[in-house]
Amino acid sequence: MCGPDIGGVMKFLKKIIACILIAAVLVSAPLSPVTEMNVYAGSKTVTVKEANESTAKKVHNIIYKGKAATLKVKAKGKKADKLVIKLSDKIKKVNKQGVIFGCTRSGTSGKYTYYEISNEYAKKYKYAVKFIDKLYDNFRGNYEAKPKNVLKAYKKDYKKYPDEKTRKYRIFYDICVKYAKQYPDVTYRRYPGHEWDVANITVTGGDKTTCEIVKVIKDMKMMINFIYTNLDAVIKSADVDKNGNVKMKLNSFSGFKKAAKRKELIENNTMWLYYFSNEENKYGASENSFNKPKKAFKLTFFNKQEILYKAKDFYQLSDAMKVWVIGESNYFGCNFIRPKYGMLYSTMESSAIGGSAGMKALYKNEASGVCNHYAALEALIFTELDLECYVRSNLVMRHAWTVLKVKNSKGKTMWIPFDYGVGPSKNLMGQSPSMKEYLKSEKNRYSIYLSGIPNAPKKKNFKDSDFN
Repeated sequence: MCGPDIGGVMKFLKKIIACILIAAVLVSAPLSPVTEMNVYAGSKTVTVKEANESTAKKVHNIIYKGKAATLKVKAKGKKADKLVIKLSDKIKKVNKQGVIFGCTRSGTSGKYTYYEISNEYAKKYKYAVKFIDKLYDNFRGNYEAKPKNVLKAYKKDYKKYPDEKTRKYRIFYDICVKYAKQYPDVTYRRYPGHEWDVANITVTGGDKTTCEIVKVIKDMKMMINFIYTNLDAVIKSADVDKNGNVKMKLNSFSGFKKAAKRKELIENNTMWLYYFSNEENKYGASENSFNKPKKAFKLTFFNKQEILYKAKDFYQLSDAMKVWVIGESNYFGCNFIRPKYGMLYSTMESSAIGGSAGMKALYKNEASGVCNHYAALEALIFTELDLECYVRSNLVMRHAWTVLKVKNSKGKTMWIPFDYGVGPSKNLMGQSPSMKEYLKSEKNRYSIYLSGIPNAPKKKNFKDSDFN
């Protein structure tokens, strides 16, 4: 639905490229002898002998206030540069948001090399940290939003069983035991070799429920009756006496795990596949009925939800997940009405696109403009997050976007077009009929969006599960 309604894309992009260059971690300047008396006016000096967390905290405490700082680095040449880059990397953890700082090398004096973090760099750093902190806090809170008792149960089960597979097995076992005790007749009839003409069924054995999520489920009959499954792994024995009375004994969890070695009894079981799908909205269990999807919930964290639960701070995410979160937050969505926290698509007004002014506009929720402004501001924050980013445009499409080269937690390199979110936009305004037809194909969209970037693939090289 979005696209520029103005020409001059290439002219505008010159400004964007200039803004990106300013955002580099280290901007080299000709070296000249300096003394501590002629460094950047008003800046505080931090002596850097090692790129450790302690030194990073000293730097952060100054520049997070938007104040200039001078780095007095005990090294020269490339060694000094590398030390500053390592320090900028260390500060990602200190500010908790993965933001780096920019600086310029100003000169040398004796054994020391001096680097200046100007007021402009400091303010940009400050607003970048504040922006990501607010964006992630909002997103993480909304993304994990569930009925409070469900979310509370998730967290307790995760704490009790941090290993995902163990947690799933325990939940599965607790469900089966609880169901068997509430509905022994149905359970018995799902046991191989059962007899149809029986009188009373008594149930013994089975461990006490340990998973909180199972305690949340009110309707156990619904849990299994809607799904074809058997309960072989949870039933240890079922003996029928001469009067037709059944004594059904349930396995302990240890016995259940032994039976679980037969994978078809557990992980290939339809109930397992239904309740433990890693896809967010594909399957789910409900307290009342499958006919009320708004009340449906998974039995444990699914992949991304678990990642977000573990990563309390943004810097703890992989680079790929950082891009995914920013995309899913919809901050850079094509919003024709200003959202609660997000950029406004407008042909009538545009905000600053670079430097501390652009970063402040993002944080203050004042960012606005068309695709060019979006691309510039996306590149601004991605660069501050130390992500490899390219600004791209297409004159025929009259459109601009960004592309990122990042890795996920498993080390896979992903080339991600970012166009109002992850991936190429499917519907752009102002396109000719032939271009619209061409852009209908995902293959064609990725071919255009990734073109002209050195070593970039010609097609999409990631899937949703790669965001980890």
